[in-house]
Amino acid sequence: MIGALRLISPSGYVEGIAAYGIVTRIFSFTFMPLLAIALATQSVVGNNVGAKFYQRSNAVLRLALTVSVLYCAAIEVILLAGHGWIGRGFVTDLEVIAQVGNILRPMASVYLFAGPVLVLALYFRAIGKPGFTAALTLIKPFVLSPLLIAALGILYGGQAIWLVFPIADGIVVVIAVWVMVVGQGGAATTPPALVCWIRRKHD
Repeated sequence: MIGALRLISPSGYVEGIAAYGIVTRIFSFTFMPLLAIALATQSVVGNNVGAKFYQRSNAVLRLALTVSVLYCAAIEVILLAGHGWIGRGFVTDLEVIAQVGNILRPMASVYLFAGPVLVLALYFRAIGKPGFTAALTLIKPFVLSPLLIAALGILYGGQAIWLVFPIADGIVVVIAVWVMVVGQGGAATTPPALVCWIRRKHD
């Protein structure tokens, strides 16, 4: 991202880098509770799936998904509503503050799905499906983001690269839905994820 800003938007490079640093710090703080929820889910699900207590593991999954959605929805509302002034808590430079708002709007626009995707990723790791976990956690940073940064930057300029984040997140959500559907197959001992939440087969 830093290299792309340097090449594509040299005029506002300093302000853009400063604003991007502030935004990444904000999202680092918001990510900590999500990581705690996901790791707790992984631990509890792993123990209960190992003991074949699928009703418990399914209940934990539903609870974790619900809590993560509510948390992410609250964070998204706060960031979108306060995008114009949040930067003032870090700097006094008006240009940087404006840039923070310009970056926050697209980056927070689909934050609602960040928590559920992370919970599902560690859920699948807990039940022994690391391939699904990799699909949900590695495709965005190592495949989607570099390709989208290059494509949007070249085609539409410096400001367009901030759209990389919502576009990549949207694609990951589609992958997550596909993974949940595919994850219903396999061994009989594999507990259902999405289907269980909707139909509650094993409850």
